[in-house]
Amino acid sequence: MSYFRAFPSEVSNYVPQIFTFTLGGRWEGAAVELLAVGSRELVLPQVVQCVAEHIPMRDPEDYVQLAGLLARLDAGDTIEFIASDALRSDDHEVRAAGDSIRETYKHLLHRQ
Repeated sequence: MSYFRAFPSEVSNYVPQIFTFTLGGRWEGAAVELLAVGSRELVLPQVVQCVAEHIPMRDPEDYVQLAGLLARLDAGDTIEFIASDALRSDDHEVRAAGDSIRETYKHLLHRQ
């Protein structure tokens, strides 16, 4: 972590690897913070790509975790995308996650 704080431009070289840790486990918080250290312009497009690749798994908890990561990166437009995707699901729990995301992060959604 210290290395990336000293050289934040390096974070963008490791986004897919770091992203895998953001979905839970003992390194989740550190991974989210690490992505936030990097240059938003370089990191966010890669995170959005990782999110798009992960969404088809349709796990309600993953939607909520992804929204938390995106909120840390101030990516309201992508939060809206995943919330909308969740709300279109046939699974009640996934739709509930979409409602929860919209409610929790409405302050980011309305700035778009």
